[in-house]
Amino acid sequence: FAYFDPVTVASVSPACGPVGGATTLTLSVPHLAGDHYLCRFGDGQAGLWPYSSGEGFGLGLGVVPATATAGGDALVCVTPAQPAASTSLEISWNGQQFTNSSTRFLFAVAPTLTSLSPTSGPAAGATLLTISGASLGGGAHYRCRFTTAAAGRVEEPATVNDGGDELRCRTPPLRPAKATVEVSLNAQQFVGGLDFTTFTPPRVVALSPTTGPQQAGGTLVRLSGLHFFGDTA
Repeated sequence: FAYFDPVTVASVSPACGPVGGATTLTLSVPHLAGDHYLCRFGDGQAGLWPYSSGEGFGLGLGVVPATATAGGDALVCVTPAQPAASTSLEISWNGQQFTNSSTRFLFAVAPTLTSLSPTSGPAAGATLLTISGASLGGGAHYRCRFTTAAAGRVEEPATVNDGGDELRCRTPPLRPAKATVEVSLNAQQFVGGLDFTTFTPPRVVALSPTTGPQQAGGTLVRLSGLHFFGDTA
């Protein structure tokens, strides 16, 4: 039997995830020791509890198994489904006693997206998108993901406004095509499905006429060129 010094959770990444669970967490735990690791969310039943049938043991409510990383300074566990709330997150190294680290994890309602602006931009990228929706606040690692048949999935960092109803990110370089735009609050689970179209930038090669009255204006000018796109300019 071995005695261990108390351990604490130094940090958790990501610090939020959807109420449906399935978020993979990495918990930094200096001086990690033990042989039976658990993560506990909230104040549910801790540790191992016997099955009513008497055949073995099961985990208490809000408790999931964890594994140590190869370096021995972190644990990895997957969140269970939980109600929307900021909850305590503690670990056990022996399946019974848990830390008292005051670490918090946010179970958040999945955001919904309603619109993005603009809906098109040059294939070279760098277009600043504003994505509107609900329940966008409280995230930890905001990302936009662009999916096309040619490029697959490409992610870009995003930021959220103070009201929690808008995200902003810049488009990556993509081939001219229609892309599906999704967002994540924790760089793992993505939601959405808004359309964004990339195009080859237009090029003007001629205009007619080339002169007009200086003061009166009103001259109708016809532009000729390549790769004109869309219905606004």
